[in-house]
Amino acid sequence: MSEYRKFEQNLQGRIRNLSLSPNKGNAIIPLFEAITNGIHAIEEKFGKEKRHEGKIEIHFLRDSENSITSFIIEDNGIGMNRENFDSFCTFDSIKKDKIGGRGVGRLTWLKVFHKISVQTIYKKDNTTHKMSFDFKLDEEKTVDNIVTEECDLPTRTHVKLDSMFPQYQTKIPKKNDTIIRMIIAHFLNILIAKDLSITIIDNLEKINLLAKFQNIATTQKHVKFSLDIENSFENPVEFDFKYMEVPKNLLSEKDHQIFYVGDERLVESKTIGQALGLRKKSISDNEDIFFIGIVSSSYLDENVRPERNSFEISREIKEQIHKAVLDETKKILKDYIEKVYQKNIELLDEVIKSFPRYTYLAKDKDNFVRKKIPLSVTKEDMYKNLATYDYRARRDVTNNLQSINKLDALEISQKVEEIAQSVNEQNKSLLADYVMHRKVILELLENRFNANPKTGKSYKEEAIHRLICPLGLTSDDRAGITDYNLWVIDERLQFYDFWASDKQIRTFIDGSDSQSEPDIVFFDNNLLFNENHRAPYIVVEFKRPNKVTGDNPIQQCYDYIDKIRNETVKTSKGRTITNVSNTHPFFVYIICDIGNTLKKQLKDYNIFHVLHNELGYYGYNDCRKIFVQVISYDKLLEDAQKRNQSFFDRLGI
Repeated sequence: MSEYRKFEQNLQGRIRNLSLSPNKGNAIIPLFEAITNGIHAIEEKFGKEKRHEGKIEIHFLRDSENSITSFIIEDNGIGMNRENFDSFCTFDSIKKDKIGGRGVGRLTWLKVFHKISVQTIYKKDNTTHKMSFDFKLDEEKTVDNIVTEECDLPTRTHVKLDSMFPQYQTKIPKKNDTIIRMIIAHFLNILIAKDLSITIIDNLEKINLLAKFQNIATTQKHVKFSLDIENSFENPVEFDFKYMEVPKNLLSEKDHQIFYVGDERLVESKTIGQALGLRKKSISDNEDIFFIGIVSSSYLDENVRPERNSFEISREIKEQIHKAVLDETKKILKDYIEKVYQKNIELLDEVIKSFPRYTYLAKDKDNFVRKKIPLSVTKEDMYKNLATYDYRARRDVTNNLQSINKLDALEISQKVEEIAQSVNEQNKSLLADYVMHRKVILELLENRFNANPKTGKSYKEEAIHRLICPLGLTSDDRAGITDYNLWVIDERLQFYDFWASDKQIRTFIDGSDSQSEPDIVFFDNNLLFNENHRAPYIVVEFKRPNKVTGDNPIQQCYDYIDKIRNETVKTSKGRTITNVSNTHPFFVYIICDIGNTLKKQLKDYNIFHVLHNELGYYGYNDCRKIFVQVISYDKLLEDAQKRNQSFFDRLGI
């Protein structure tokens, strides 16, 4: 004789195994389930078409530290009649299966709250009854203290979720505004219909959830789209895509979002700002407005997990659905996205104007912005993107050069031509970058000629000197071409074999003990001159802008030269540069503002030839073999700008 046995269920084990770890999102799920039950009770009483007659009140109960410990949820629905009560007392009840009920929502109450009490008024055989009971985590008395009596009151249900367990209470937000945003996000599909009154009561504050939502959500519309989904019972599967624009402060993620709904509950959400290229970027010029979409479908209803925190759908199908949603979103936002593209093209223009070395990357700026630049970019982001693509282009040239030996003759010829073109473009970009560097230096130089805006005083000569050449260094110490700007004075200075800037004479003259410090001195120039045309050695002396009295700079430079003649110039490492003869010519640049005192000194030293617009003077001392040119700061800047202007014009800077 065969036997049978009823399958037993262990409630504590079932609650333990519920996938509801303590976090902000999960701590609020029991409240969502209670609200959903209230919505279903209202629909069962009035019908969906008259859902506007329904009312739900949610009370937040707080402790002495203002933390939320409990919730009360009241609805004016059909109440818990015998059929509903039997379903409540049955695990995995199928009573609400057609409307998405899984029969496990109330189990989340036991997972998060210590005590649950229910009062409900329902009708039975034309008689109204009132029933109260406790719902607790007890294998024998799960539903306890049941009391039933007749009454003469409208149907309703009152659920108190009492005494939240500490591990969940620490995760629940204190601010009601945060919880309200979460409730709105969860029930967007219901709220969009604008046909149900939900009121939140927190101490003395009353918040009409529907009114709050209607006041803040704009451009509420919807579209439909279809997809062929593998293993679906029905193809194509139709999806409803509702969308709207909402203020940023309504969204916990502060980004554009898509909400996926199952059985009229929010199940999953995804931020889409990054995918659209609009990460955390408002779609309004005047305020922080973000796009949200709500996706629903019978297919999603059929595949929602019992806990309603995910779908039992493969990753590939989820990606297929999400891609279709993104495509629809791009169509909806196409006008705004086009406007952002145009702004980014203008931004690209600004960055390239400041950094022309990247010009070669974006010959077709429109195509470059649309294909390679995210929509949501700052000026700094744009520069980073350009720098990244520049690095990759140069890396590709290096890789191509390394692989060229593996090619046959014809391929090598083609590859060499391709590499040469790339290198040519990149070298042009480097030249453009250097021209831009010169433009910036001249702008800084002009700024140094004026008073310091912080102190109101003129900059010291060191500020000018440092901009043209670092102090305390020699040419042996120089780090790179952008570290010095000798071209500001004369392009030829860059070709001298050796220079010393703000260094004591004893550091570069062999055997000297002189502590005098010429601003800059230059020796030898074998690249430009031959034995029959000896390069003059150079002395440069700066004086403070706007200072027209003081030392005698001409005599100061003569004294420097006297200490250098008939001596040997050596580097700090002992390398001999030149032997300075007594007759070798010197060229002296004195850069300063020219006042009456200096004019008198120039006359005394026979330096009386006038440069253009009296912005400088020059003369030659044949006895000393010294040519002196005194240049005003205005003349220095003017000449440097003229020498470079054609390059600036070519780059449009």
